[in-house]
Amino acid sequence: MSPPMPTSWPSAVLVDLDNTLHDYRGAAGAVRSALASRLEQEHGVPRDSVLARYAQLLGEEENATFASGRELRAARMRALLATWPETRCVDPAPFAEFVERMLLERICPFAGALDALRQIEAKGRTLVLTEGYADMQAAIAERLGLSLDRNRFLATKPHAVRKKDGSAFRLACQLLDVAPEEMLIVGDNWSWDILGAASAGLWQIWVAPEDNGDREAPERYLGRVGAFQEVPAFIAANWGARAITMRH
Repeated sequence: MSPPMPTSWPSAVLVDLDNTLHDYRGAAGAVRSALASRLEQEHGVPRDSVLARYAQLLGEEENATFASGRELRAARMRALLATWPETRCVDPAPFAEFVERMLLERICPFAGALDALRQIEAKGRTLVLTEGYADMQAAIAERLGLSLDRNRFLATKPHAVRKKDGSAFRLACQLLDVAPEEMLIVGDNWSWDILGAASAGLWQIWVAPEDNGDREAPERYLGRVGAFQEVPAFIAANWGARAITMRH
């Protein structure tokens, strides 16, 4: 029996959210800056001290687990304000709300990203796979105007999975009932989206304006695009050819 003919499009495309479809890094940085300025103005805490402590708290949260993103943000704000005598008795709730509101106000898609996503959705099954809590990530997705029916959105934290170890990608394969070799992930984070997906057997496209590092491409690495708006054409040009290569 001859092997099956290669397809021209993946059976499913997984799409990362933050820093792939929109500039989360820039939005979050602007919010941290605004928060630091507010604490300096209202309570006399040096702005640089606020930024340094906030960065430290973000690092400490990597392996922490909370019931929701809102609970995480509240806990972070309590810990931040407890750092200095001037703010230890300050109610953290208004500051947590300030951060959430300002972040969502600054969420903006990259040029052409949503049109590209619609093109991908029109070609076949898609799922937004994002690292984080469902409430926080869903709010961002809704701000971007994305469809959030249950077959198209998966946040990792409620399922106790991670991209970095491949468990998030294995769960996506199970939920979509698609073999990993027929699935593609598009994302910006080399460690999480590319290496994590490779460990689970998926194909990968890396979204990065430029490649400044000396990286060894993992198995099933399809290549790099400079922006998400390039993805539909890149898949169309490369998926079928790569499938043919895998037959030999």
